[in-house]
Amino acid sequence: MAHFCLCRHDAAVFQRPLLCDSRGECLSAVISAWQDQDFEGVAKLFDELWGWELEGSEQEKRDISDLYIAGSALASNRLRVIRENGDIAAYLGSVFYQNAPQEQGIQNPSAFRQAAAVMESRLRSTPFGLESVEFNDLINEANRKLKADMIAKGFEWQGELKLLMTSPLYQGRGMARLLIDDTFDEMRRRGIRNVILYTDSHCNWQYYEKTGWTLAAEHEWSFREEPIRALAYWKTI
Repeated sequence: MAHFCLCRHDAAVFQRPLLCDSRGECLSAVISAWQDQDFEGVAKLFDELWGWELEGSEQEKRDISDLYIAGSALASNRLRVIRENGDIAAYLGSVFYQNAPQEQGIQNPSAFRQAAAVMESRLRSTPFGLESVEFNDLINEANRKLKADMIAKGFEWQGELKLLMTSPLYQGRGMARLLIDDTFDEMRRRGIRNVILYTDSHCNWQYYEKTGWTLAAEHEWSFREEPIRALAYWKTI
């Protein structure tokens, strides 16, 4: 996964400059608060990034994307998107473990929980769907082990970056960096000083090591005999 003035902190939209291109032309983007109707666009973004790895039917692929995004968004209490040409170009879900912002996540969580339960039940009814759900359970178990390891080592944190995605069409324009900077600004305003994130060796983990994150814990596991290294990163903001 990837990476971040006039800011109206009490409003839903913030205008920030993006990186300048090789011609010196600076682009701009609007960071918007999540609306529940953004769900389809964010799930589509997930499919653009990782759907090619999935082997199931179209319904199974759709359910896997939808279930993953629903679960991640429900676990976050602040969601932000960048829209370009009617599409979701980038997305970041984060967790504030102290001084959490109000009403900046999913607007109708009960509806999303019900929909997620239906999708999970449908996936568990097919061999590939069941395997996908079990794979996600293994990821969660690996993350629990990483968390326990960090606590044992004395790491402390008050925030977490839950899921960050940038569309392949818009990568390289600084959108991920923009979203992270926006989130860190809000975290600092709320007294958060240390942040974590979980990733693994199948994602762009090198990015975090280049941008000041500390590898706090790691855990080796495998799926279908393929080795996977679960990673937890920590950063003072």
